[in-house]
Amino acid sequence: MSENNTAELKNEQITPVKTVNKVRVSKVPVLLAILSLSCTGYLGYQSFFGVNGFIAQNELNSQQNQKIIALSTENSRLTQQIKQLTQEQAALNEQVDKTNKTVNNGNLVLYQLNSLISGANQSLLLYHDYASAIKQLNYAKQILTSVSDPLLLQLKINLTTDLDNLQAKNNFDATMLATQLDELYQNIAQLNITAPIAAQNQQDNLPTSAWQRFVMNIKQSIFGLVKVVKANPDSAEVLVPENELMVRQHLQLDILSAHQAWLNQNAALWQSSLNDAYNLTQCFFSNDLARQKELLLIQQLREVSLGVNQPTLDLTMQALIKAQQLNDGNK
Repeated sequence: MSENNTAELKNEQITPVKTVNKVRVSKVPVLLAILSLSCTGYLGYQSFFGVNGFIAQNELNSQQNQKIIALSTENSRLTQQIKQLTQEQAALNEQVDKTNKTVNNGNLVLYQLNSLISGANQSLLLYHDYASAIKQLNYAKQILTSVSDPLLLQLKINLTTDLDNLQAKNNFDATMLATQLDELYQNIAQLNITAPIAAQNQQDNLPTSAWQRFVMNIKQSIFGLVKVVKANPDSAEVLVPENELMVRQHLQLDILSAHQAWLNQNAALWQSSLNDAYNLTQCFFSNDLARQKELLLIQQLREVSLGVNQPTLDLTMQALIKAQQLNDGNK
């Protein structure tokens, strides 16, 4: 089979193929032409659209510049406003500091005034010490003079009024009263008993019977320690010598009671004590120069009326309380 095929192939004639020569065109110039055309188109595009783009960009830049200028102006305005607000804040802080200092100083001033005026009121009411009260009120007046607070104006007026009333009160009278009371107390030892009875022999006076001793004890219990007898119907009262000490002590107690009444401004105790002292001095002591001097002093003291037209600090205390209330209300 294969041999037959081979023979057939050999018997066939081989037909020659004719080659056609085509004209070859160079590719390099074509590429150059295309590139040139592309460049020309690109340059044309750039020449047309680039100018417009520059113009648009310039307009955009101009708008941005205007916005930047506007923002800069606004920033400058805000900076100036912030600076102004800072200055106002500093001024407010300074004013607040001054106000706080004023309030603190006001509290300190009120505390000092309260201490001084309360001390003066205590000296006046409890101890009736006009000199100490006037001294403390003068200190308070000096503090008020150095402070120009309108809240303290009424307090200054009332304090000046009360201080004038205290100074108008004759402080020498109070000192004289204390001196006279002390002189009364010291003069008691110089008073002489009226017609003292000489002490009799105790052996002669002893009772002889139990009944007489019983009666004597009853009399001593009824009549007490002080025994007043009459030498004759027209004579003055005389005092048993052994009871002289009790009478002097009674008189001393009356003078001390009058002194206490003067400190407490107790008019009833003052008059009763001096009346009792006057009666004791007149009844049981001899009418000599010492008794006359004692009675004269007691009579002068009896004419003094305690608790009448005594100066007080009521106006000052009321103004001080009102000033404290106003100060607390302003906080």
